[in-house]
Order: sequence, then C-alpha cells, then structure tokens
Amino acid sequence: MDESPANPAPNVSLTPAGSIALVAGLVTTIAAILLLSGPIFAAGILALGFLGMARLAARRHLRGMLVSRKLPSRGRTGESFTVETRLVPKPAFPIATVIRFRDPLASTSGEKRIAPGVISSAPALRYTGKSSRRGVHRPRPWTIHSTWPLGLFLTKQSGAFRDSDTLLLQPKPFLPQRLRSHLERLALEAIENSSEPPDPVADFRLLREFRPGDSVKRIHWPASLRSGHLQVAELEPPRPKPRRYGILIHAYEPAGQVLTPETFEMILRIAAGLLQRFQHEEIPVVFRHYPDKPASLAHRSEVEEVLDHLALCHRRPVGALEALAAAARDFRHCDEVFLLSDCPRSEWEASLREHFPANTCIDATSLGSQARPGLKTRLRLPA
Repeated sequence: MDESPANPAPNVSLTPAGSIALVAGLVTTIAAILLLSGPIFAAGILALGFLGMARLAARRHLRGMLVSRKLPSRGRTGESFTVETRLVPKPAFPIATVIRFRDPLASTSGEKRIAPGVISSAPALRYTGKSSRRGVHRPRPWTIHSTWPLGLFLTKQSGAFRDSDTLLLQPKPFLPQRLRSHLERLALEAIENSSEPPDPVADFRLLREFRPGDSVKRIHWPASLRSGHLQVAELEPPRPKPRRYGILIHAYEPAGQVLTPETFEMILRIAAGLLQRFQHEEIPVVFRHYPDKPASLAHRSEVEEVLDHLALCHRRPVGALEALAAAARDFRHCDEVFLLSDCPRSEWEASLREHFPANTCIDATSLGSQARPGLKTRLRLPA
C-alpha cells in the first residue's frame, strides 16, 4: 500500500506486552553494563533487537491491503442497507493472522474480527451499514487494527475503499399522525363521492347469511351448499374516482426570519412520505420544488427521479409570495395541493390559500423528535 495521503503510513504503538518486553530488555542491558557481564549484555541486546525486528514486521505486514466494497446504488437516511466487503492482502501476508476491521458505515455494529488470509478466498464479508446524511455518500477511510506478531505492537492502518457504486441516500419518508389521518379522510371522501356502484364481478370481502331484500344473484351457492344455509357474498366497495394530487415545496423567507437546517430536512422527509404513499395508492402527482418547473409523476421511475432530487437539493429562499401565488396555475387540475415549507405557516398561509382550490398547508416550526408538524387544511363545507 502506498504511503500517500489516501493511504497513509501505518501507526505502530506498543501494547502492554510490548511495553513489558521493552522495559525488560532495557533493564537487562543496563544491568549488564553495571555488572560488566557480557552474556547478560548480549541477552539484553538480543531482546531489544528482536523487539526492533518485530516492530519492523508489524509496520510492513499490512502494506498492500486492498479493501473493495459493494454498496447499493440507493438508500435512505437512517435505514440499514447491506454492505459487502472483501479484504485482499498481499501474498506475503501472515497466514491465519486475525485482524480487527472497521467500516465507518457500520459504526453501530462494532469491529469485525477476521482472518484475511482465509476471507480472500471465501465469500465477501457482509454486514449492515447506515448513514444519517442525505445526498451522495462521502466515503470515509476504513481502519484495520492488528497485534501481529506476538501481540507486542498494535498496528493501525487506514485507507480508501474501492467502492463498486456511488451510494445516493434519499430522505427517509415521514408522515406524522395528523397528516396520515388527513390522508385517510381524503381517501374516504373519494369513496363517498364516487357514483359508481359495486362491480358485480368483483371479488367479495366476506360471506354472510341471506337477508330479506338481498338479490338472488348475490347468493354464493358453493358456500351455501357446504353450510346448509343461504350465504350472500358481500362485494367490495366501489373504488374511489381517479384523483390527482399536487405537492409544492417552497422556502419563503421573510425579512428577519431565522430558519434552521433541521426544519428544511424535515420538510423533505414529509415530501418523500407523501410521494411514497401516493405511489403506493397509484395516484398521479404534480410535483414542484419552487423555482423548478413542475413535473407530472405517474410512474415509479418518475417518482424515483424526484426522490433523487430531494436527496441532492438545497434550500433556495424565495422573497416574494406573489411568485408562489402565480405557481397555482400549475395545480389547477389537482383535487388537493399539499403546500410544504420550512417557514412558519403564519407567514404565507393566508396569502397562498386563496390561490389554490383545495390545499393542505404544512410547516415544520413545531417539529421535534416526538412532535407533530403544523397542519392546516382547507375548510370543506357539506354538499
């Protein structure tokens, strides 16, 4: 291994056993000089020479170590993912030497005790990694600790990984309880407002006994013959009408307002949670991170592109609410628009609410580790 800034020279220090051996060698040599004893002096010099040779061997035995690592192309902040690592020592590496290996991505799992001479011809070392910082992962160097030979010296070697891929960490989706309840209400409204009757050929949810007024066509004859009583198939409820939602992220920054990076990160997590939920429910989404252009999302690949954008984006302050109000025309065909900002809702809600037909305003001013976000929805009058 080159002794360069990327692969620095190993750090070698005495272990307690090495310290005892050094003291013993020095004491023996000094005693031999005081006693004028040749044999004792030779023993002390041999002990110190052996210790010096052991230090030289300890310094050299980790040179040439190559550490390759296989990472997934995508991950989420705060969530574990699988890492495969292979250690390839130089041919002269001492056989069956046990070392301690640490990957900064796996800081919670501790060091791994392995024997590279065996691992190099075996399957890769597998463990879980985790990172709390979104964006492109910035690899930190690996570290190896070894006490070869004879446990006299502790050798610490570090170097750069040879990663197989660039890891992109997306924001971890987060939907607070109040927002989840609001989304469930929207789904129920879609079902209640649907004018379509249940599909007679659709799968049924359950079987129940026949009641006066039930249609004969709904009798489930196989179950009725088995039970000896007439059984009626309860059909699935009508599916909600096709919907389209909108998500607008803005960073309105009025004069004198002090905002923290944590609030922006939380807004990105909520946006990722909304995208994940709408993708699961197959609801098309119009997404815009102001001042970028709006994007229509209907397929998984398009949602993944937006999640990648959330992983790499930076906060871009907006100083005028008029420009945000003009963006309402991009969402004119949406049934509901989710307005997200790290700025307190009181600064922009009243100005934007009248421009968006149906909106849910979300800020992050009240968020903590266990808190809920501020959430304001448009008042819906009964039909």
